[in-house]
Amino acid sequence: MHHATVIVLAGGKSSRMGADKRFVRMPDGRNLLTVAIEKARRVSTRVILSVAPGDTVSYVRGVELVQDEASALGPLSGLLSSLKRMKTRKAAVIPCDVPFLAVGLLSYLLRVSKGFDVAIPVWQQHQPLVGVYSKQVLPHLYQAITYGQLSIHMLLEDERLSVLRVRREELEEFGEPRMMFLNINTRKDLLRARRLSRRVSWKY
Repeated sequence: MHHATVIVLAGGKSSRMGADKRFVRMPDGRNLLTVAIEKARRVSTRVILSVAPGDTVSYVRGVELVQDEASALGPLSGLLSSLKRMKTRKAAVIPCDVPFLAVGLLSYLLRVSKGFDVAIPVWQQHQPLVGVYSKQVLPHLYQAITYGQLSIHMLLEDERLSVLRVRREELEEFGEPRMMFLNINTRKDLLRARRLSRRVSWKY
């Protein structure tokens, strides 16, 4: 267990799913939100669930529920609200729609993030919704939002932040990257994930 917080981003519903994707089920019977929270609990006892304003349906016992300050800001709002509330110096962040992300990778990112403001994996492109963020990011988040820069990718280009980028060779020690970063936004994605679940060699 780590002394950091784990933030589960579950703020938005996918209009392309036809249903709230947080509650769609994998073949083992668990829904995506449950899978993400169970991963978080294997990394730390301090878990924050980031949800949209007014959302109470995602309540989970033993997890701190933090409602985003503004729904129109996307993941930046969830990250900002959660970092403000956390009582540790850093947090591992995961979205609720990447069921095959390896817990070992989360722990690794926390270990190697010492001395950095941000640590993120790079697979084909930056994967900024999976990573480690320190409290040092907060003023930069505020500034980005103030100036209407709502892309988390742009935040990572801020030269005032020290960003550790974890590359493919390191990622492959924990699983197959193309599966670990498979996110579910459509029914087609869900069907693919359900098929691939039989091939995952690590616990998800």
